[in-house]
Amino acid sequence: MRGRNETIDAMIRRVAAGLKNSTTPLLDARLIVGAALHMEPADLIAAGAKVPDAEQVSRVDVMASRRARGEPVAYITGEKEFWGLSLDMTPGVLVPRPDTETLVATALARRPHGVASILDLGCGSGALLCALLAEYRRACGLGVDLNHAAVALTRRNLARNGLQARGRAEQGDWNAPGFESGLGAPFDLVVSNPPYIPETERGKLPPEVEVFEDHRALFSGADGLNAYRRLADLLPAVLAPDGLLLLEIGFDQATAAGSILGAAFPESRPFIARDLADRDRALIIDLRKEAR
Repeated sequence: MRGRNETIDAMIRRVAAGLKNSTTPLLDARLIVGAALHMEPADLIAAGAKVPDAEQVSRVDVMASRRARGEPVAYITGEKEFWGLSLDMTPGVLVPRPDTETLVATALARRPHGVASILDLGCGSGALLCALLAEYRRACGLGVDLNHAAVALTRRNLARNGLQARGRAEQGDWNAPGFESGLGAPFDLVVSNPPYIPETERGKLPPEVEVFEDHRALFSGADGLNAYRRLADLLPAVLAPDGLLLLEIGFDQATAAGSILGAAFPESRPFIARDLADRDRALIIDLRKEAR
């Protein structure tokens, strides 16, 4: 229960105590209180003994209530950090996960001297595209997504991070016939975090994912592999002759996805990169001769 002279520290503890279904209640509470009070993390700590005013308390309580119902923190605060970049977030667009940073790290390890062109298929918030353009400062990039809200958000995040001169986002459906012919290929680096959850998992995911996030960015057929099958059809016409392809995969999909993409690129055997939890996370097709 909130007291009349509740401090910011006490408010954070109260909010955390109310997030019964969160696996990270204290972190969520800090992010919510910080966003509601317009404070950076360091400022929040320094102001811990201060008593917020009634308007600030009301904002915190409204945001905490949304989180208690399972809404992702990034939708509530309107922000998400990815690869050290601050990104805008809006409901209806997939929240970027830390695991996806594996694709950025793998790209930098495989192409440390840079690339000229980048394609992000299913760009979502623009997290991957923004991170790669921030690292490859001479590259230009294109993000494509079926979701109009995702395209708009990617454009905002490119502008927020000063990357709009080298990056752009367009609406497109990679399942449409001839989609690849309109991309202006080939690209030196192609990345994608496609939908890869099997339809059989519907009803089994955490509410913050299944209730709030775009199902088009989550589910991909009975076995979760439909997106990889379509990508295998179109990518040979999109990837440059010495290009690098990085696809996020589910932790148990390395063999199946590798077989699908390996058949599309028989000249290059698939590799797998693991995430920080030591789980299979990225499928790699590297067309450079020395990498085969």
